[in-house]
Order: sequence, then structure tokens, then C-alpha cells
Amino acid sequence: MDGSTPVGIECTEEALAQIQKWMDAGIASFDKDKEMVMKCSCQNFVFTTEQAAVLIAQMTWSDDQAAAVEMFRDRLTNPSEGDSILALMKEKNRDAVKEILGGCTAAEPREKTEYPIEDDGVRADEDVHRFVETLGNARMERGRMEAVEAEMKTMPSPPFSAAQLSQVLGNIQWSDEAVKLLKAMAAVGAIYPLACMEIGEFLGRYMQSGDKLKMLAAVKPLIKDAQNKAMLVSVFEFAGDKASAEEILRDVIVNFKPDEVPEEKIQAAIRAIGSCPAGYAWRQVGGGWRCAAGGHYVSDERIQNQLDSM
Repeated sequence: MDGSTPVGIECTEEALAQIQKWMDAGIASFDKDKEMVMKCSCQNFVFTTEQAAVLIAQMTWSDDQAAAVEMFRDRLTNPSEGDSILALMKEKNRDAVKEILGGCTAAEPREKTEYPIEDDGVRADEDVHRFVETLGNARMERGRMEAVEAEMKTMPSPPFSAAQLSQVLGNIQWSDEAVKLLKAMAAVGAIYPLACMEIGEFLGRYMQSGDKLKMLAAVKPLIKDAQNKAMLVSVFEFAGDKASAEEILRDVIVNFKPDEVPEEKIQAAIRAIGSCPAGYAWRQVGGGWRCAAGGHYVSDERIQNQLDSM
């Protein structure tokens, strides 16, 4: 919401076609499978009534179609022009659907703020290889986690890209350990935000749905294109797993609010340290602050030392 106005990412025709493909994914494309994908999509996109009708029409049963209209409440840019949706409805459902459409507040599209990665924001291949080798030589899970903690303390920046993270995860066999590693790295912002397609590739490493769901919960704070999270629901084959994935991702939404500004004394210390040449805003992460693009990190300890000297 932007004040009292519902907002979201504009659903382009390309995005609409992609949502339709996700709705048809799985062992069998039943209405319950489709419902989870539609629900995810409605949490971040805004649609025309014509686009909504295209998606609702994919539901097999008339009562399911009528129930689906509720998902589009306050997600329609032109709710007063609902003929394309009403045309799908059986007579017994039309009054209820008219009431939903009549009670909708027109939504408006918004664009997300993007922060390009800085020139010095890429972790060198040799540093990645060194870390991967350290993990490979470590004894047992405890040794690997100690190596992760040490790396995060001594070299939290630049963050790992998706491809670099894939190299790191190649040393981790079990999902429970991979979850611990991801949480330790993400806590300090040492992983760049990941596209849903990239996360889908990570989930594909695991055969069991339980392992995929654990990993999904671990990586959800890293999702950078929340409007496409329905793709992650479509990765799962069965309706029950899709429902679990949708529940995990329910609070993953596109954030249109400006970044919170650090208090003045923190800003002054960060400016004095001069850690982000691009001048991006800063956000708080575990143990310190990271610039909005992600490439630069300043620890709380370093900030405190700067404050003490000012």
C-alpha cells in the first residue's frame, strides 16, 4: 500500500504468460495447484481485469473461478471494468463477484528502485576458490561452520554472487548444513540478492520435498524479484508442497518504501570512513551496516571506533 492506494509491479503480457506456465507446472495441474501460483502472483503484481480474467479462466470449476476473484481484490488497476471477469461466472456467482469488484480500490503500478553493483563489488575468483578449498579441507560440519564464521568475520565483502554461492554449496551434502551456512552468510549480507530462477536452481539440487522446503525458507530473505516468487511454488510437484511453499513465501513482497535512514551520528561515521564511493544509502545487517547495492560493509566495531575518534 502507498497510503490508501494498493500498489504493485505492473503485470506485462510477458509476465502474464509466465504466470500461466507456472500455473500449469507440476505432476498434474489441478485447481489447488493453480491457486497457489495465482495467490503468490496477486501478492506483488497488479493486473488489468482482462489479465485477471485470463488467469481465472484457467481454473477448472466455476466455484473455484468465483473464489479466485477474491485474490484480485485491490490488485486490479481498472476494477470498474469487470465485464471480462463477469463473463466467466455462472449466474449463481455473479452477484458475489460484482460485490467484490465493486468494493475494490483501484491499484496502481510502481517501479522498484534498483542499485547497480559497484565496480569494486565483485568478489575475486581467487578468494572464492580459497574459501571453497577451506571448506573442502575442513573436518565435519563443525569445522566447515567455523570456516564460514571466520570468512564472514575477516572478509564479509564483496558478497558472493549466485554462481559463487553455487560453488560454495557444492561442498555441502546435507540440506540442514546448507541451511546453517546460508543463514550465517546472509546474516551479514554476504550473499547478493538472488533471482527466483537462481534460487530454483539451488532447490533443484535436492530430490526430497522436505529438503527443498528447508532451503526455500533459508533463502527467502535473499529474494530480489518477489513478484516472481510464484516460480518457486511451481518448482514443487504436489499440491501439498505447493501450499507449504506459498505459506513460506507469503511475507515476501516487493518493498516500495524508501530505505530507512541511519541516525545522524551513524551516517557521519560512515561518511568519515568513506566505504561506498557510489554514495548509496546504508541498511543495517548483522554486525554492522551494508550499502544498498550490497558491495560494501562496515562493522559495528569499526563504526564505534570512528565515533570514539570524532
